Amino acid sequence: MIRHLGALATLGLVGLVVWMGSDLAIRGASGFSSGYLFEAPRDLGRAGGIGPILVSTAVVVSLATVLAILVSLPTAIAYTELAHASGSRRVLHAILDVGVGVPWIVWGLFGGVFFGGILGFGFSLLTGIVTLACLLAPILATGFIAGLQAVDPALHNQCDALGVSRWTTVWRQVIPAARPALIASVALAAGRGCGDAAALMFTAGVTSAMPQSVFDPGATLAVHVFHLLATVPGGQQAAYTAAAVLFGLTLMIQVGIACTQRKEGLTL
Repeated sequence: MIRHLGALATLGLVGLVVWMGSDLAIRGASGFSSGYLFEAPRDLGRAGGIGPILVSTAVVVSLATVLAILVSLPTAIAYTELAHASGSRRVLHAILDVGVGVPWIVWGLFGGVFFGGILGFGFSLLTGIVTLACLLAPILATGFIAGLQAVDPALHNQCDALGVSRWTTVWRQVIPAARPALIASVALAAGRGCGDAAALMFTAGVTSAMPQSVFDPGATLAVHVFHLLATVPGGQQAAYTAAAVLFGLTLMIQVGIACTQRKEGLTL
């Protein structure tokens, strides 16, 4: 009975995703052209393409994800390998829970005030990158902790018996063993970063111009879709086309990661 319910739930979710993607593709089809992915927007985004938008999205999401990894992976290692005292683990776990639970628009307001105002970055890709990294770091750390804790404890015992140091065990054995879960966490974070508009609208800006550096403003694809729907009269059609590209982009990330994990599983 439970198996059948699980199968029905899975089919329902798959059907919902297929319906959503098909609806976006059908509604946005009229806006596609041969140069849509490379041309600059025209007429407030109602015409033209999304070339600068894609560049801003790639810069913000990739750099923010890398920055979040540099913070969250050591945090996860410290939690699983060093924080043996239950008190310190509870404190760190509570901090991560609060970070994950903070609404994204609050992160955007914080980033706009602190990074954009106090630190003087202004409306720029850099402000968006750092703010998005702060948003993604708790999500990544939580996923990394779950992945590291899922590694068989016998691996530590075997390395201890062979006289291997703790850090060598972590970097050479534990992290490679947890790699599928770590990659899945990164894919989830990157997908959420691509779809975020609340945090980046107040930090990176909404301009559709091609950025020349991280100190220039630039709208990501999710912000561009929101801008077309909320503030541009007659921008609904262009918003559907951009949303279809955003849906396809996030789907490609998830499918690519799934294929990578499958290859790794076959190799192992």
